[in-house]
Amino acid sequence: MEVEIVSGEDELKFLLLGYRISAGKSQRELADELGVPVDIVIAMENGTYRHPTRRLLSRIHELTGEYEVKKRYFINIGKGYRLRERLGSQFRYFVRGLDKMKYISMEELEKMPEAECYRTIGTVDLDAFEVLKAGKMS
Repeated sequence: MEVEIVSGEDELKFLLLGYRISAGKSQRELADELGVPVDIVIAMENGTYRHPTRRLLSRIHELTGEYEVKKRYFINIGKGYRLRERLGSQFRYFVRGLDKMKYISMEELEKMPEAECYRTIGTVDLDAFEVLKAGKMS
């Protein structure tokens, strides 16, 4: 299992998901904010909505900000959240693996607010399978 590399198409799904988590919004609330049906937000977060309109992209840009640093922050939150979701019950081993590999301690992660924890995990540039394996062996 490899950590997903963010491509242009993936950036939108992680950006929206990360923004929504950071803002503490539901998919319905985000859909209302963007002026689209909730199905479109779900499809965008899953990466299956490939051709958003210029108007929609403009609204997303307004919500997430114009600076790349802020967008990268939201993207990393989205990546971390998706990784946790993908690993399911195995996620605890991933966190142990990060601790064992001296990337970040479990204590530090547990003290972080949820969005910051996901952001930190989303910035991990390690093979998820190797981290998971290290965590299971600890």
